[in-house]
Amino acid sequence: MYTMAEESNGSSKSVDERPKGPSSDAFRKVKWIKRKRGLIGFFTFLVFVSFILFFDYYWVLITRVMKQPSQLTEQAAGKFIKVSEKERLDIFDRTRKLLDAGKVEEARQLILKYLQRENNAEGFYLAGLVYMRQGDVSSAYRNFKEAIRLKPDYYDAQHKLAEVYVNVGDMKSAQETATILTKKSDSLADGLLLQSEIALAEGKLDEALQKVQAALDAKKGVAPERSLIQLASLYARKGDRTRAEQIIDTIDEKKLDATGLLALSRYYQNTNKNDKAMAVMADALKRYPDSPEVQYYYGQQLFNQGKYREAIPHYERVYALMPHSRIAAYRVGQALVAAGQMKEAKKHIDDSLFRQPGDILALSLKVRYELLNLQPQEAIATLKQTIALVPEAPRPYTLLAEIYWADGILSMAESYAQKALKLGEASVSPRIVLGDVYVRKGQYGKAIEQYGKILEREPNNLVALSQSADSYLNLGEVKKAESLYERIILQYPNIAMVRTKLELVRNMPKGPKGFFDTAYKYYLQNPDELPAVSGYVQALVINNRPNEAVGVVRKAMKKSPANVQYPVMLGDLLWAQNNISGAREAFQQALQLAPNDLNVMINIGSRYEKISLDKEAEAIYLKARDLYPGNMLIVNQLAWYYTDTKGNLEKAKPFIDTLRVKGEGAYEKDTVGWFFYKSKDYSSAETYLREAIQMDPDNNLIRGHLALALFQLNRSTEALVEAERVAAVLPPGDLRNKIMSIMEQKKKGAGK
Repeated sequence: MYTMAEESNGSSKSVDERPKGPSSDAFRKVKWIKRKRGLIGFFTFLVFVSFILFFDYYWVLITRVMKQPSQLTEQAAGKFIKVSEKERLDIFDRTRKLLDAGKVEEARQLILKYLQRENNAEGFYLAGLVYMRQGDVSSAYRNFKEAIRLKPDYYDAQHKLAEVYVNVGDMKSAQETATILTKKSDSLADGLLLQSEIALAEGKLDEALQKVQAALDAKKGVAPERSLIQLASLYARKGDRTRAEQIIDTIDEKKLDATGLLALSRYYQNTNKNDKAMAVMADALKRYPDSPEVQYYYGQQLFNQGKYREAIPHYERVYALMPHSRIAAYRVGQALVAAGQMKEAKKHIDDSLFRQPGDILALSLKVRYELLNLQPQEAIATLKQTIALVPEAPRPYTLLAEIYWADGILSMAESYAQKALKLGEASVSPRIVLGDVYVRKGQYGKAIEQYGKILEREPNNLVALSQSADSYLNLGEVKKAESLYERIILQYPNIAMVRTKLELVRNMPKGPKGFFDTAYKYYLQNPDELPAVSGYVQALVINNRPNEAVGVVRKAMKKSPANVQYPVMLGDLLWAQNNISGAREAFQQALQLAPNDLNVMINIGSRYEKISLDKEAEAIYLKARDLYPGNMLIVNQLAWYYTDTKGNLEKAKPFIDTLRVKGEGAYEKDTVGWFFYKSKDYSSAETYLREAIQMDPDNNLIRGHLALALFQLNRSTEALVEAERVAAVLPPGDLRNKIMSIMEQKKKGAGK
């Protein structure tokens, strides 16, 4: 855990502990099984890997161009030179041999040069195969469609087009094509295998198994090895390992080609026989060293084992064999990043984007690089560039929500999470973000609603269960909280903190004494854990034993001198006792432990403001600005400090100017609005404050600021509506006092 400054303003700025963000690695997965058909075994692996990582991006891109003509091949049409039958067959044969040899780029140049001379269904089909090998799904789709247009009964092209549909999730179109294939005897088996993969993608294992068996029956006893591996894989997934192994035992590994060996290796890997999987891959690499798919999957095996540096040369070999493959380029960069070779990774990413500025895979890799290098603002810019290319894809919105959430810009996190959900984001990440945002804003009912949606899909999701329980507890619904804590313990019996919470809930009728007994028991069992120390300290304070609480924290500091949380906790306790010098000393110790931690700096700076140590607060903020010049959190903090705390509008102005250009969140808008209010430009203040409220309509502080601006604009009716809405719920302080005073004056004036 690490702390973060939440969005807030002025004396009400609060800092809380930041929970770990939801994993930016939970991307949408698409099911895949490799099929029998001859020349293009590598197609499915490219499509599968690309779409498993970036399904949303590519589906949007594909659907945008589905109705476009085959651009690469038809731009040069019109300058046809008659091709003899012998030359045509020779070109087709050479193209296939180049594909078999892994010389995909040479095959591409050869077949495209031919298609500039004449339109031919088989030529477009081969072009589609080439593009599939290169992972260019859009071009493959166009060429297969063109082949079918020229030859409507071209079943090989129908089959490959259906593979595209399956891998992008368009099961309706895939099923229509599979039905066409099953109506013809010589394509019946292929149609059944396709229907098997559709069933598998939809989670219908029994139907998938039935279709594969029917396909093998249609072969009249001739069972290709790869079809047998597919059948064995289905039995294994259904839990019938005995039947699966019986089928695998009938396969002669020596007769398998590169594609068959890869399928067998995946079978062993999926059945947790990693040693056998690696042995098969080593055999494949020895027999087919120039096969890009073998090099790729061997690299994947190494990567999945955490051997990132060893995986790099295999990915680079694939990229050399297929220089136009975006997934190959992506894997090279991914391995470089994972291996910590950031300089090389940066150059590779820049080169990829120079060649293809709109390459979604390269952009996604750039985002990962920027986040690992602690460059959230750069990552945000890259994600917005991605959204400009594929605005209908939900994943970039989800990542933006997570970044803003991690930076504490809650209004933007909420906005992007909602957009991701509207666009159909499949992961639970946006709801995790929204739930936490609502918890931090005290909107526990809304938080419970989001966590409930997660639990409908993942009934044992620990985050959703625990946060729901805590939210119910905050709402005073003790029984519901107790039920959820009990549910957590059933699934996760070793989480001591949850057991303590359950005991605490059950002891609530005993009042502060019950709370103390529970916290003390947990502390005795876990004296070196921060949650146990924190809970016991709270119990002591609630039971009016602050000096003992100070002693407990000092003891913890001696045991864990590097834990920055303890001196902050001690400073708060001493501050509550009005021991300002002692609090300052404790806060200074926290800064010494984490001198460059932005969240700690903002935490301590906000506390210094509250105890009137303005110069110290300013020095901390300016140091943070120097360390993190592009961070909007510290820019907003300084803008508010100079505007509200110090009233120095001249010093505030450069920070306000930055916020007007780059500030996106509700609190940034509120800070700018408050600056204009202090500058007596009430119309501009209203504009920014209304923008802020539109982003965060339940924020009472912002509505209070708007009420004051409307009063100054002599729009008393509107002002009173806003003021009466928030007056009773605002915390004690200057804002509440001003609003109450003006309300009283206006009501007296109306009475006269």
